[in-house]
Amino acid sequence: MKREAAMMTLGSMAVPRRSALCLRCEIVTDLARLEALAEPWDELWQAGPRPDIFTTFAWVRACLDIPSPRRTPCVPVVFKGDRLVGLLPVALEGRILKFIGHGYSDYNDFLSDGTETAASLELALRTLLDSGLNWKGCVLENLPETSHFLAVCSSLAANLGPRLTFQPGGVCPALVLAGDRHALLGEALKKGKTRYYQNRLRKLGKLTFRHLEDREEIRTHIPDFFRQYLARRTMGGDAELTRHAWLLALCESLVERVDPRTLLRFAILELDGRPIAYHLGFESHGRLIYYKPTFDLDHWDNSPGQVLLRELLEYCGDRGIDEFDFSVGDEDYKSRYANCTRTNYTARLFPTTSRARAFRFGQGVRECLRRWPRLESMMRWADSERKGLVASLQRGLSRHGAVGVGRRVFTNVFRAAVYARDEVLVYSIDHRLPVTDRRPIRLPDGIVIELGTLASLADLAGDYPDVFNTARLHDFRERLRRGDRLFIALDKQTVVHASWVGIRSEIVATHESGADCKIVLDEPGAVIYDCWTAPLARGRSIYPAVLCELIERGLRDCQSVWIYCLSGNDKSRRGIEKSGFRLSFRFIRTRFLRRGERSRVSASIADS
Repeated sequence: MKREAAMMTLGSMAVPRRSALCLRCEIVTDLARLEALAEPWDELWQAGPRPDIFTTFAWVRACLDIPSPRRTPCVPVVFKGDRLVGLLPVALEGRILKFIGHGYSDYNDFLSDGTETAASLELALRTLLDSGLNWKGCVLENLPETSHFLAVCSSLAANLGPRLTFQPGGVCPALVLAGDRHALLGEALKKGKTRYYQNRLRKLGKLTFRHLEDREEIRTHIPDFFRQYLARRTMGGDAELTRHAWLLALCESLVERVDPRTLLRFAILELDGRPIAYHLGFESHGRLIYYKPTFDLDHWDNSPGQVLLRELLEYCGDRGIDEFDFSVGDEDYKSRYANCTRTNYTARLFPTTSRARAFRFGQGVRECLRRWPRLESMMRWADSERKGLVASLQRGLSRHGAVGVGRRVFTNVFRAAVYARDEVLVYSIDHRLPVTDRRPIRLPDGIVIELGTLASLADLAGDYPDVFNTARLHDFRERLRRGDRLFIALDKQTVVHASWVGIRSEIVATHESGADCKIVLDEPGAVIYDCWTAPLARGRSIYPAVLCELIERGLRDCQSVWIYCLSGNDKSRRGIEKSGFRLSFRFIRTRFLRRGERSRVSASIADS
């Protein structure tokens, strides 16, 4: 290698290195300079071993369309003469170099024309090492087995020494249809209950599947696609709204930059014209990538996701596609359909040998922990609890301040360790009460009440994660399955209130006062419970107005309507009494020094 003087050019940092093969490298940091390389970039992409969307210029440009103050593109580009022969699409995020689109690109690689891949890639990596950029690590994830990067990993490891490491990462199941396509596809379509659920949906209405190829039509469906996707991820325990909002912006940019008739494939499954499932995927060189499927939670029991997968497999057969790539992930349903599993790898480059040694030491510690699964599980649990506690503390400080948080912590500790008294007020109203004795409350202007669905509440998880977390959403689903009804109040299509109504033969407030306090009813009654009003909508009398409406609906089906709340919840109590309910019973539970728990039910006279 021959050293030359460093030069600065517009949007790039020229290398102080040239290779013996007349290769030169520069680091491009300017978008205009990258735009100028778009055509030769895609020529390199076409020459790759497995060309897919994630290494195209359109994908990288779509990722860079999304503003991020912590991300700076630092793309090493390698030339032989004036011809582009290699590039590594990375960006500096904080102080870590990662592939552009990190977290959303299922397959990454070094792009090369295939002639001098080893020398080009080594020059690109050495350019990063000598660039003077303020980075402390380079993490290159999702490198496929067939990538240019892994093809030359042996020579790279020998030349760069301990500063470069490789590790296996996620698995990538696939259904390879090359060969006897008809038999392989027929065998796959017999698996699971896709035909059964397809027939179930067809009994409910007209079921249609199609790919949208008009950009304007796709734009109209993107918000609904994202709503379904976010709700589904929330039910799966992943409600990180910021990250998913980034995906929404990426999808919108992809629609503008990628041809929806060829590379971008946006599929929709409709029931009587209503979208019940979507798939955002990519098709190139005889391969369909199953990227972001989602479905409407309100049709969960009819498995529209499985029906969508069946339709996509049939599409592969009709289209003559050789491979259905399930992309990164080891979900059970993927392995059920796949007949081939590949592995992605992660390469790490360190600017100094000491950082590489520190990383290897940490890896050794983790390997030791894996020998004691119980200890590893305990540490994972502790880390999860720590993160949850920190997040809860941050939310508490933002809402109540340090004094308020301190008061709540002291109260909870005192209740848990010394003395606790819980009192639940049980209210009722029945058909024998004259209508004139009740005071109807009109809903505020613009507020409408309608039956809600699971998706209605899942949509709120991003804004109210404490109230609509994953565990509670699954509990809500069980309530709907056993016949309880959800009523929501909407203000300009935004949910501002939710109340549950169920038919019960006994009144018991298990969460508030335990299972020992209960009232057995002479005949089933309607019970209103678990009411919630959005913070910004409080103080508008929405709660008592909704209760008045639910009283009328409840008395149509039952002889009585019941509701309860904690005695210390003054706002709920005032709303309940304002809507015409009368206090009937009190549930009282006391506990001293975490023992000697006592529960009792007492009849009450309605308070004025």
